[in-house]
Amino acid sequence: MTAPTRLVIVGAGGFGREVHGVVTAMNATGTRVDLVGYVDDHGTTDELLPRLGTARLGTVETLCDGGTVGDDVGYVIAIGAGSVRRTIDERLTAAGRHALTLVHPMATVG
Repeated sequence: MTAPTRLVIVGAGGFGREVHGVVTAMNATGTRVDLVGYVDDHGTTDELLPRLGTARLGTVETLCDGGTVGDDVGYVIAIGAGSVRRTIDERLTAAGRHALTLVHPMATVG
């Protein structure tokens, strides 16, 4: 049995919660993804995350420093603005983090 993939979602808004739904669907079908939590520089949705069984871990810098979440955690950026995604990805990549690819189990390719 393989260890679950550990994941932090970057962005706790609506897009982040949609990514959370993908993680939930993947886990329901046997793919093991351990959602460690969210990082978000604004924290505007902190009250919604406990309803999903998770929490805001801090800002993006929390993921960069690694001490709080561990070294084995990957990330998915759930932010709509391309320039913001690029900047965050560059920061996290420079910090030694790796982006993960999630695929909803009901996704199809035509």
